[in-house]
Amino acid sequence: MSQSIRFLASLISTLAFTVTCLADAIPQERLDRLDAKLEQWQTEYKIPGLAIAVIHDDQPILMKGYGLADIKSERPVTPETIFAVGSTTKAFTSGLIAMEIDQGVMAWDDPITKFLPEFQLQIETDDPDAKVLMTDLLSHQTGFTRMGLLWAGGLANDKLIMETAIAAEPLAPFRKRFLYNNVMYMVAGQGLAQAAGQTWSDLVKSKIFMPLGMNSSSTSIKEAQKDSRLATGYYWNDEKSIFQAVPMRDLFSVAPAGAINSNVKDMAQWLRLQLGKGQVNGTRLIDAARFDEMWEGRITIAGKTEYGLGWMVHNQGDDLILEHGGNIDGFAASVAIRPQDGLGYVLLCNVSATPLQGMYESLFDLLLEDQSDEEGA
Repeated sequence: MSQSIRFLASLISTLAFTVTCLADAIPQERLDRLDAKLEQWQTEYKIPGLAIAVIHDDQPILMKGYGLADIKSERPVTPETIFAVGSTTKAFTSGLIAMEIDQGVMAWDDPITKFLPEFQLQIETDDPDAKVLMTDLLSHQTGFTRMGLLWAGGLANDKLIMETAIAAEPLAPFRKRFLYNNVMYMVAGQGLAQAAGQTWSDLVKSKIFMPLGMNSSSTSIKEAQKDSRLATGYYWNDEKSIFQAVPMRDLFSVAPAGAINSNVKDMAQWLRLQLGKGQVNGTRLIDAARFDEMWEGRITIAGKTEYGLGWMVHNQGDDLILEHGGNIDGFAASVAIRPQDGLGYVLLCNVSATPLQGMYESLFDLLLEDQSDEEGA
């Protein structure tokens, strides 16, 4: 084939790709509609400030801040504003384990005692050979409830927490009931660290933050508090009708469950990794097969909602939504993706909790469906 023919074929292919992208693009009026709704919801749901990043077809199509990062100084929220992302950290932990699986260092079905021999949970089961696997820890089906008293005070280290946890009695039979448990995620993270020979924090930085260019993200509040872009966390005092500032909670002892601090600019890169099934900018960080494993529902939460490995899984035929919220003193986060549409968003707020975290279907509908003003759009 001559060079001119090759050039012409390449040009036709490029034009066809461009036309396809334009045809699939989300119309500006839908982005404007979402923008207006977020302004409305920020006031309606009493949120001091929030930021959002929306990714579609591997491109940011909306990245914006609303309201105030700090009420006293009237500092506005921007896409650079840093928030605690809470339990959306859990997907980072499962993602890191996926990387080690790719390297042959671990397997999803490894028992946790392979890495932490002393962590012998007293599970309730009739199977004498049953072992607590990494997937059991990552999908909240060990039968042990939250154990929040072990870490919320911020005084016990991870070793003491694990020593105490193995003395606990289960609330439900093994693998029979979804019971959310931050301690089990910390244990999974410690098992990961033992297998990889690095701390969980170092692994996050070297294997996710650095390759994705997430230069504003951290895993400790001390580091976050040095940054002038950090938002002040608040809760709404309904009695006094005021926002009250809340000190950040140090999650050092259960870091793999919720310690990441970030902004929507950085988290947009994390969304791209998810929607690209492990590949960003032509570089593969995680094998695509691992995502099918992480996104598989492992245990029922309620109705058709299941929990995978670091993700809430809402699967109705071809309509798949994966999402996870994060709540910690003064901050609320939501990360949600629709892989079949190449669409996802991250929403970060400086208030302890907000209805917006459960409104992933509404946000996606605003972006994907044509709605008239009469329909309340």
